[in-house]
Amino acid sequence: METTASPATPFYQAGNHDNLQRIDAIFFDLDNTLVPTRAVDERVCNEADECDQHSLKLLYDAIGFNFLNRLLKSTEVPQDCPPFIYKSIALSIVSCFCGVPEIVESDSILSIIPVLLDIVSTSDTEDMEDNLMLVSDCYTCIQAIAFFESGRKALLSQGCLLKLTEVYVEEMFRHDQALQLLVYISSKEGKHLWDGHEEPFKQLVKRLANDFNGDTTEKKFELCKMLAVFLSNGPRLPVVELQKEDWPQHTLLTLESILCSRIGTSQRDSALQLIARLLEIMGIGWGLKFGPNPRQFLLLLVNLACVEVRMKLEDRTLEQAIESADILVACYSVVELFITFMTSQGFLDFDAKQREQAYCALKGAVGSILAVLHQTDEEFSHEWTIPVTDRRTEFVCASIRILGSWLAEETSSMKEEVCAVLPFIITVCSRMYDERKLGTISDMPDPLRFMLPAFCHLAAEDAPRKIMLCQKLPQLLYDYLLYQWSIFSKWLALQPTVAADWLHVHTTPEEEDVAEANRPESESAIILVCGVFMNLAVLEPELVATDVVFAQLLKFCITNLQPLVHRQDFIVLLGNVAVLGLLLLRHHTWKYAQGDSAAFRYIQGTVSFLWDAHNSEESCDSLSLVISLRYKRDWPDLAELWFLGMQGLSNVMSKLDWIVEFIVDSGWPQEMMKSLSRIVAGAIDANTRTAYEDFLCCLLRAQPAKVRAVILENRGRHTCQEVYEVWKKLRYTYMTLDGPAANLLSALRKHNYTIGLITNGPSRSQWEKIAQIGAEDYFDSILLAKENEFYPPIDPPDDPDWKKDLVVSKFTKVCMVCGCLGTKLCGGCRNVNYCTKDHQVLHWKNGHKMLCKEPVRVEGEDSMFTLPEYEIIIEDEKIEDKASKLSSSDETELKEFEKILKAKNPTFQDDETITESLEESVADVQEDKMFLKFKEKIDSYPDQVLRYGKGETPLWVSDSNTPSSVPDCEYCGSERRFEFQIMPQMLNYLQLDSISQGGVDWGTLLIYANHIVDIKTSVLNVNGRPTLVTMDYIMNIPTMGIEHESFRLSYYPHRLDEFKGLLKEAFGEACKHTVFGDFKQLDEISDPAFYIHLVEKLPE
Repeated sequence: METTASPATPFYQAGNHDNLQRIDAIFFDLDNTLVPTRAVDERVCNEADECDQHSLKLLYDAIGFNFLNRLLKSTEVPQDCPPFIYKSIALSIVSCFCGVPEIVESDSILSIIPVLLDIVSTSDTEDMEDNLMLVSDCYTCIQAIAFFESGRKALLSQGCLLKLTEVYVEEMFRHDQALQLLVYISSKEGKHLWDGHEEPFKQLVKRLANDFNGDTTEKKFELCKMLAVFLSNGPRLPVVELQKEDWPQHTLLTLESILCSRIGTSQRDSALQLIARLLEIMGIGWGLKFGPNPRQFLLLLVNLACVEVRMKLEDRTLEQAIESADILVACYSVVELFITFMTSQGFLDFDAKQREQAYCALKGAVGSILAVLHQTDEEFSHEWTIPVTDRRTEFVCASIRILGSWLAEETSSMKEEVCAVLPFIITVCSRMYDERKLGTISDMPDPLRFMLPAFCHLAAEDAPRKIMLCQKLPQLLYDYLLYQWSIFSKWLALQPTVAADWLHVHTTPEEEDVAEANRPESESAIILVCGVFMNLAVLEPELVATDVVFAQLLKFCITNLQPLVHRQDFIVLLGNVAVLGLLLLRHHTWKYAQGDSAAFRYIQGTVSFLWDAHNSEESCDSLSLVISLRYKRDWPDLAELWFLGMQGLSNVMSKLDWIVEFIVDSGWPQEMMKSLSRIVAGAIDANTRTAYEDFLCCLLRAQPAKVRAVILENRGRHTCQEVYEVWKKLRYTYMTLDGPAANLLSALRKHNYTIGLITNGPSRSQWEKIAQIGAEDYFDSILLAKENEFYPPIDPPDDPDWKKDLVVSKFTKVCMVCGCLGTKLCGGCRNVNYCTKDHQVLHWKNGHKMLCKEPVRVEGEDSMFTLPEYEIIIEDEKIEDKASKLSSSDETELKEFEKILKAKNPTFQDDETITESLEESVADVQEDKMFLKFKEKIDSYPDQVLRYGKGETPLWVSDSNTPSSVPDCEYCGSERRFEFQIMPQMLNYLQLDSISQGGVDWGTLLIYANHIVDIKTSVLNVNGRPTLVTMDYIMNIPTMGIEHESFRLSYYPHRLDEFKGLLKEAFGEACKHTVFGDFKQLDEISDPAFYIHLVEKLPE
């Protein structure tokens, strides 16, 4: 049978709709041979392109699918015809209608997918050698079907993915078309396409990578794009397995050669996209293992990516930037990877110039991102209402992701720019989170998740934190925490319980990678949110105590901690929730004063987390405290949490008694005491020991009566003594000047800067610290404050009436009799204190009886034995000649005395008469040579109260009762050495020279010491001027096992004029420079101990 239409005038031409509508059926003459049939079919197909979709639909309906379906399924063909003649005709006709969506998406066309896939997957069989056009028609149909979402779903349901992969891997006929179909479907369906098909995917990528590495034509860059698509949308493969393959390494080297060559922009963009995807999978560290100069190439790649970002973003709008979205996304990936790499040890292996170059490049790229975000913020009036599926939203989210990565590592630069765009970022995060909760779109970007590490750091700075609070970020984070927790808890409920010995089960690296990949992303999101809230809890205590969000957050921690306690494999999440709860509970203790069951279980879980972190049973040395196996793997993330938790628990238990009772009853303090007493010094981390000791001290302060007994029962006294002895020996052992500080000081010295160190701590300990850190090697001058433990460092004014009303009783309760601390109060007037009952009786008998009934304390009724205060001036002793002992004032006084004598007794006419009379009156007194020597020695300074003469012979007041020898020290047995003596003139100044009952008298008081053996002083002179003064102390302390131990004190003397010149050079002429000596004006003191330089900036 023949068709009724004439080929010369095609009835399906546009405009012949009426003729087409009158056709009831079309008949085909199948008696002709295949060749002429194909020729006619081809002509018909070419002319069919001239039809519009409506005409093609009418023509398809006229032909009818039933006819085509019979042709496809028919297995009997006319004699002498090829076996696939009917299928060939049917597919030729179907391919003519593939441009009509209504036809392609119909159930009838979708039902022939199995036939199409069967033909392409058998294209290399002998039966198909003469039917290659049939295979091409199949691909035409499959491509048309894959264009529509419903068509792709139908193809995937029929196993299209595996069959097309097999076609390409086995290099069957038209395998290039199979590859193009796979690329298209992968780009549309996303990463979940290959779930469950990891092995075929690895075969596909390996084959494609080998083709890319081996190709030397322009097709190489087409393969480059395709490989990038597969790596972007493929399943997550274990890195350990990929490292065993050859193709990743060869691909990296191929890309290195491409990027280091002269290539066009499009070719460079393709290479950048592929290498970004490859490094995303394998990591920057892996990339440093291959190539002739991997560091240099990595820097080249980072600079190239940063330059591309700046060129595509600077001075451009958001619309213009999106035009280059594909290459920008690839560059973003490289930038993000390198930002993360900057925090690793591998980056420190780069030299300083390379590190600076990379940092500057990254900073420039991030600056461009900040600029485009700021411009977008202003363009959209600080709001973001663009649809989630819009490319602009995707690009903004990608930019926020890079910014979050940068801020997670670097918050010191571009602070103003960051603060300017922070409200817009929070707005976008909030909008995207609201859309995510609806769950209408899968694979939606989550900018809030990307910004969480940055929020952790920004919350620690004042300006960004204020912005975050104004934008109500705590409420957003709390809602986000609940959302992520719901996802995590559902996942956790489906997981099997981990056995207690799970750490001892041997697992391969591949199994560990798979297990890590299967953990939900919500776990890390919850941990990061906890980190943000911890910073807010520490820095915003008033907000935490008053804002309802934090009260709800505390309730969340108390409620949800318990499910994590019994999970052995979520210890980091457990620690974050537990410690966050402690920080919040500190401000809400009034709500839990009685301790409900939920709060009790929470504290129980928290104590369990802190207690289980250390033990001594698992150590090879039973006397060592080690990290528990359960904590060891994650200890870098847990260490800071543990110390913060110990501190937080200490703060909480001081306000909640029931927590102290629980801790004591749990046996944890007892275990601590046993560990501290059993473990040898050095076998426990110093910070850990300090944390334990501080915790026990807080526990003791919270409930002294109950805890003291527990500590003493568990060797507490012995342990404290051991700690004290160790502290005395090791308190400065670990003190050091760290590398960066030492390098900075050395650099300043090299550039001729003069550096001084001023400290106002206790001089002895400060000098010990200075010697320990070697500060003398870095500072030109070291100045310590003048120190006296009884008086302030500033001298009182030289005024005899200064603070005459200053009495001790105004500042503390002292005994009215002796001036010591008086803890007992007079029961009558309740205005006078005593140290003992005996002194109260004594005071009563000496006048208080008459004054006791006075309503207020009588003015002037002060302590009976409080002593006057004086300033002691230290001077070197200078012995004058006898001939010049009398000063001019002394001579004047002597002449006045002679006049008085002559006036009262005229018989005394001259000096000789006076002398003779005096000698006669004392002739019967035996001369005491020792006293005369004493008097002669102190004649030059009769007011002296102390004489310091280390190692010298003391000055005895009389030769009677003088000891023949000084006994050795009764404690250490060493020889006593004279140190100083207190002179009898002290009695006069302290008004104790009365010889009445109760008075005090002495000729001299001698003080001996036996520890400091010798002091050697040396002065280093350079060019005839003193440069360094050093004092070496030699000490003996047998009770501490110290024999002839030495320590050194050094200082650098500076001349006043030189130092004034240095300050003038440093601050310039536009400054007012004032010099003080010992806190006084220079004209008020002749020889100050130290100078103070005040430099003031003059007003402009």
